[in-house]
Amino acid sequence: MSNQNTNNKCENCGKIAPQQCSRCKNAYYCSIDCQKTKWQEHKKVCVVPEKILNNTWWKKHAKCDDGSLHEGRLELISWKSISELGEEIGWGNVIIKEADDLREKFEKQFKGDEEKFYKYRPEAFRWTCCGTSGCCKFGCDHHGLGSKPCSCDFCHMGEPIPDEIYNKKTAENMGLKLPRGPDKRSFNPQQAAIAKMMRGLYGLDDKTASGIIPEAVSKVKSFSSAMKHSTVFNNVELKKK
Repeated sequence: MSNQNTNNKCENCGKIAPQQCSRCKNAYYCSIDCQKTKWQEHKKVCVVPEKILNNTWWKKHAKCDDGSLHEGRLELISWKSISELGEEIGWGNVIIKEADDLREKFEKQFKGDEEKFYKYRPEAFRWTCCGTSGCCKFGCDHHGLGSKPCSCDFCHMGEPIPDEIYNKKTAENMGLKLPRGPDKRSFNPQQAAIAKMMRGLYGLDDKTASGIIPEAVSKVKSFSSAMKHSTVFNNVELKKK
């Protein structure tokens, strides 16, 4: 909720409601408790205003380290999920006991401004084009949905996303219909060789691992990009031919 100096009445109890729904801006509440009580009914009509939908502030953050672009939008995570450690995750992509405090900070300190909140906590957002965290800048792994070839390891190798990765449900990919690839435009024998080597080095293909570490993926992609332009590597490839 965001604070408003009005005489509107609470949707739940009828008391004076100085706060309004930060999503639709049309419903008023006197407290977070009343908002929670009314949510099951209110969510059926809670729609983001068109002027907010037309705000494309996230485009300035769309460029990735590997040169690709996120073609989706940054979406604030407001739903519940379960972490890999089995913890319940709530609003803002934090453990459930911290969710209400973070949401209150968003509404009071940041006054519902998503762009300012993103700079404070990018992990609270996801990219809708690839289902990755708002803090991950290593590349847009869209696996074929984007206007340009996907730059992920698997598409470079001409392989679909493995089951243990594709079927994993996270707060970032929940509710999105994402392809598993491969993006046929992306296949590159040279990049594939580098990707296989680096994924093995960082243990990214270990099926017993808990998940992909963004920092490791970033290092793999950075190394792959550097090797792509390496004279030594290219000379070796030319000799093989």
